[in-house]
Amino acid sequence: MIAYYDAAAGRWVVLPSVVDTETNTITAKVSHFTTFAVIAVQRVEYDLTVSSTTGGSVTAPGEGVFTRDMGAVVSLVARADEGYGFVNWTGDVDTVADVDAAETTITMNGDYAITANFEAIPRPVNWPLIGGIIGGVVVIGLLVLVFVRRRKKRD
Repeated sequence: MIAYYDAAAGRWVVLPSVVDTETNTITAKVSHFTTFAVIAVQRVEYDLTVSSTTGGSVTAPGEGVFTRDMGAVVSLVARADEGYGFVNWTGDVDTVADVDAAETTITMNGDYAITANFEAIPRPVNWPLIGGIIGGVVVIGLLVLVFVRRRKKRD
């Protein structure tokens, strides 16, 4: 892991890091300049609890509890059922890359519980059908009016 020395606290502070054994690299995001070091730490794992609301499901990593290493980047994919749309991710979303995207990632820096939220898509109004019904009613009304007036003239 990559860590920086906190002189005020007198200790090394471990940063969430990604170790790539294929390229022999360690990557971490830093927010300031200071002394950094690569240090060995005990393996840390966190639980990711994933659920969804009515109208869809989470296809990656799935729904349930998943254990991942600290710093792991986990793909999140939510799929809406027919007639529903994805809204957002809620819960422990501080490390979710884009809470408004159905396909995004979360970086495991702690135990997290997240929910994919869906809502029903309103059915579009069929204006041509409504216009046709209104037009038909108007035509029938006019025909009735014409026939009523003709009858009154005959009487």
